[in-house]
Amino acid sequence: MRSRLLVLAASVLLALALAGPALAAQPFRLNDQITDQVDAFGGREAEVRAALDTLRREDNVQLWIVYVDSFEGTNAKEWTDETARLSDLGLNDMLLAVATEDRAYAYSVDQDFPLSASQLAEVATNTVEPALAEDDWAGAVVGATTAVSQTLRGGQATPSATSPVEPASPKGGSVWPWVLLVGLGAAAVAGLLWRRSRRGRAAQAPAGPMSGGAPIAETAHSALPTKELSQKAARLLVETDDAVKTSEQEVGFGEAQFGAELAAPFAAAVEASKADLAKAFQLQQQLTDARPEDEATRQETLLEMIRLADMASDRLDAESAKFDQFRDLERNAPQLLAALEQKIEALARRLPQSQAILTDLQGTYAPTAVAGVTDNPKQAEERLEFSRSHVAAAQADVAAGNAGMAVADLVAAEGATGQAAQLLDALDRLGSDLAQAGDKIRAALEETERDLTEARALSATDLTLAAPTTEAAAAVALAREAASSEGGRDPLSALRRLEEADLALERALVNARDAEQKRKRARASLEQALAAGRADIAAAEDFIATRRGAIGGRARAELAEATRLYQKALAGQSSDFATALRDAEAADTLAQQALRSAQGDVSGYQVPSAGPVPSAAGGDLGGFAGALLGGVLIEVLRGAGGMMGGGGRGRRGSFGGGHFGPASFGGRGTRGRRGGGGRF
Repeated sequence: MRSRLLVLAASVLLALALAGPALAAQPFRLNDQITDQVDAFGGREAEVRAALDTLRREDNVQLWIVYVDSFEGTNAKEWTDETARLSDLGLNDMLLAVATEDRAYAYSVDQDFPLSASQLAEVATNTVEPALAEDDWAGAVVGATTAVSQTLRGGQATPSATSPVEPASPKGGSVWPWVLLVGLGAAAVAGLLWRRSRRGRAAQAPAGPMSGGAPIAETAHSALPTKELSQKAARLLVETDDAVKTSEQEVGFGEAQFGAELAAPFAAAVEASKADLAKAFQLQQQLTDARPEDEATRQETLLEMIRLADMASDRLDAESAKFDQFRDLERNAPQLLAALEQKIEALARRLPQSQAILTDLQGTYAPTAVAGVTDNPKQAEERLEFSRSHVAAAQADVAAGNAGMAVADLVAAEGATGQAAQLLDALDRLGSDLAQAGDKIRAALEETERDLTEARALSATDLTLAAPTTEAAAAVALAREAASSEGGRDPLSALRRLEEADLALERALVNARDAEQKRKRARASLEQALAAGRADIAAAEDFIATRRGAIGGRARAELAEATRLYQKALAGQSSDFATALRDAEAADTLAQQALRSAQGDVSGYQVPSAGPVPSAAGGDLGGFAGALLGGVLIEVLRGAGGMMGGGGRGRRGSFGGGHFGPASFGGRGTRGRRGGGGRF
C-alpha cells in the first residue's frame, strides 16, 4: 500500500512540474544567430551552427533561429515579423521562430528575398515541419539550411530524413516506466486544461472601455510597460501616417490614369484610414495636453491608438493587391514612363520662374513670412533629378525586356515627381496669399476701426474695454504698416494679429450689443478665423507631406488635431457661432504650431551617410537625399540609425546593410516582410 502511495505521489509531483505555464515570449531584438530559450538543441548546437555558417558562406543567406516556449498572446507570423523588424534583418536574412509548447512555427523574409513564396512554402512543408513534428529541433534547422541552399541553386527541397522517435516499451516487473507514462499523461492533461482555462478566461474577459474588444495583437501589446507601449504607439502612428499619405498620392496617380470612378474604392479606403488615424492622433494630442492620467487610463488610451493605427493600416493592406492589379504598372510601364518624362520636363521649366517668385517674395516680405517655402525650388529640383535617374533606370529595364524590374523605379519616380509639383504649387499659393493679404487687411481694418470707435465710446463706463482697446489699436497700427508699400513686411502675420485683436475686442463688446448685431459680428469674425485656419493648415500639410521622412509624431498629431477642429468649426458654423469660432481659432493656432514643430524636425534632420547609390542604368541616383527627406524611399528611414534592413516592395539596390525601395499603396504589412508558418 505504501509503495502505491509513493508511486501516486511521484506521479502527481511530476504532473504538477510538467503542467506549469509556458513562459510566453514577447518579440525582441536578436543578439545572436541562435536564440534557444528552451534548450532545444542540447548537444547539437555545434552541428546547427556549422550548417548556418555553411549557408551564409556558400549562398550568402543568413538564417536566424529562435526557439521559445510560447508565442502566447499573438499569432506566430506576427510575432516573427515583429522580431525580424526589431532585429533589423535585411534582404538576405531569414528568420525561423518555433514555439515548442504551442506546437507552432513561422518564418519571415524580406519582400525581395531571393526565394518565392511557393519555394519557401515547399521548404517549410517538406523539410522543416516534418522534423518539428518529431521534436527533432536541431534537424529542422539543419534540414532548412540544406533545402534553402538546394532551392537557391535551382534544385528542389528534399523531405526531411528524420526518423520517428519510438517510445520505449515497459519491461515486465518494473513499475517506474508506467509511473512516468501516467505522470506524463497527467501532466499533458493538466497543461491542456490550464491553457484552455486561461484562454477561456481571456475570451470571457470584458472588453476595454475604448476598444470594444481588443484584437489578438493588442493582447501582446498590453503586456508592455507604459513607456515601451508609448514608444510603440508613436512609431506605429508615424509609419501608418506615411502609409496613408503615400497611398493617397498613389490613388491620385490612379485617378489620373484611369479616372475617378475606377479609383473610387481605393480612395474610399484611404479616406476611412485617414479617419481612423485622425482619431488616433486626437488621442495622442489628449495625452500630450491633458493633466497626467493614471497608469490604467494611459495604457487604455495607448492601446486604442495602436488599435486605430492597425485598423487604418490593415484596411490599406487589404486593398494593396487589387490596387496593383488596377494600375497594372508592369504592362503600362512604357506609356507611363513616357508621360512621366513629359511631366518632369514641364516641372523643370517651372523651376526658374519659381526661383524668381521666391527671390521676389524674399525681397518684399520678412523672412518669417516665407520661412515655410524658402527651400522649395531646391527641394523640387532634387526630386526631379531623382525622378530622371529612376526613369532612365526603368527605361533600361523595359528595353531589356524586364518590365517587372522597371516597376520599382517607376513608382519611385512618380512619387518624387508628385512631390516636386506639390513643392512648386505651395510656393505659388503662398505668393498669391501674400498678394491678397493687403486687400484682406484693408477689409479687416474697416471692421476693427468700427469696433475701436464703439469701444472708445463705451470705455468711460466699462473699464473691461481698456486692455482689448489698447491691443486692437496696436494691431491696427501694425496692420497699416504691413499694408504699406515698404519692404520687409509680414502681412499674413499682421493680418492674423489684427484678427486676433479684433476678436478679443468683439468679446469685450458683446454685452453692449443687441442680438442681431452680435450675430453679424460673430459671423464676420468666424469667416476671418476660418480663412486664417484654412491657409495655415494648407501650409503645414504641404510642408509635412513633402518632408515627411524627417517629420516625427508631434507635428503630425498637431496637424491632425488642427484639421479636426477646423472641420468641426465648418460643420458648426450654421448652428453655434461661438463654439465654431473657438474651434476655428484653436485650429489656426495648432496649424501654426504644427508647422513650427515640423520645421524643427527638418532643421535637426541628417541624411543617412550611405555614399553613392548605384542604379541599374549606371551612374548614381541623383537627388537621393531629397528623396529620403520626402519619404519617397521611406523604408530607408526606418530601423537603427535611420536605416532599415527589411525593405519595401521595391527592388532597387541596397547599401549600409539596408535595403531601400519606393513607398507604394498599402499599409505597414505590404511595405515590410513576407513569410508563412503553421502548426506541427
